[in-house]
This record gives sequence, C-alpha cells and structure tokens, in this order.
Amino acid sequence: MAKSDRLLLILNLLRSRRNLNASDLANECEVSERTIFRDIQALSGARVPIYFDGGYKFLTDAFLPPLNFTVDELLTLYIGLNSDLVESVDCLRKSAKQTLAKLESLVPEKIKVDYKKAKEQITVQSEKRHSGEGVALVFELLKQVMRAEKKIKLRYVSARSSKVIELVPKALLYKKGNWYLAGQIKKKIRYFRLDTIKNVSLS
Repeated sequence: MAKSDRLLLILNLLRSRRNLNASDLANECEVSERTIFRDIQALSGARVPIYFDGGYKFLTDAFLPPLNFTVDELLTLYIGLNSDLVESVDCLRKSAKQTLAKLESLVPEKIKVDYKKAKEQITVQSEKRHSGEGVALVFELLKQVMRAEKKIKLRYVSARSSKVIELVPKALLYKKGNWYLAGQIKKKIRYFRLDTIKNVSLS
C-alpha cells in the first residue's frame, strides 16, 4: 500500500472508530507500529488536528474530504452485500439492497461506466436458501435484546428434547451456512442454531 493510501486509510479509520492506538492502526494497515508513529507525525506536520487521549482522535473531522470509492472497492462492497451471509436473513437482505442502492447513487460519473462493466463480469449466486420467517424473527429479536443488554429465556428444540434456558445473549455468529446465538449461561458460553430456537422472551 502506498504511503498516501495508508494515510487516507488512517484518517478514515480514526473518523469511523474510537480510541484506536498504534497497535490497532498497525494491524489494520498491515505495517509496523514504528511506521504508524511516522505516519501520525506526517499527518500532524500537515496540520491534521490529531491528538491522543486513550487512543488517537480528531479535534474535528470537518476538513476531511468526502469518501471516493475506487472501482475495486465498489466491487468488493457489491460482492459482500450479495453474499450468502447477507442473503441468509430477510432483514439483512433488504438492508443490503438499500445500502447498495445508496452507494451506487454516489458513484462518480468518471468511474460509473467501469464499475458497471466490472459488475456485469461478476455473478454472485447464493448457494444457501433463505432462512424461514421464524429465523428472521428470532434474528431481529436477538439484535434488539443484545443492544439493551437484557437477560432472556429461550426455548430450543434439539433432536432429543425441547428445553427452556435462561442466558445472556452475547453475539450472533454465521458459520457454514447457519446462524448461531452465542449465549452465556453462568460462566460458560454455549451456541444455539437459530433455526432450533422457537421462542424468545425477556427473563
């Protein structure tokens, strides 16, 4: 990655995330921390108002230029927004379509033709059938519950039994074509496939 591209990446990372330190930036940019320190010095020397307080921050981001995507970046977003992971749940699929429409409406005229041509040369075909309405509903409920950090009860059905369990939902995980809930029960993390969860209620 060219230094100019890396400096722009650092600016966008600092604009979009909080409290990033040199180690975080080094991992994102795939360079050493020493290089990051030199980059921060270069940005400061160019009068970019960066300061450190538990992580690097901007005094203001008003000076930053608008985001300008390259054809490759737009193509990556197009592929990602049409992936199996997104296609697997109705609410994600709908959000992806809206997001892609917004992005494509912002494509500069100078690269619109190249982007359209590149997109026509790539077919993204989902191998996974869409999850049923039950999974989509459970997915949406769990998202809301996790935001509120609430304890829940859920009933899940396995090949052997049907059980009601109380847990603290921690994360949603997509693996090998299926969505799972990672939930904490006492001090242990257990995983439940969303299509085995039949009811979710606040504890």
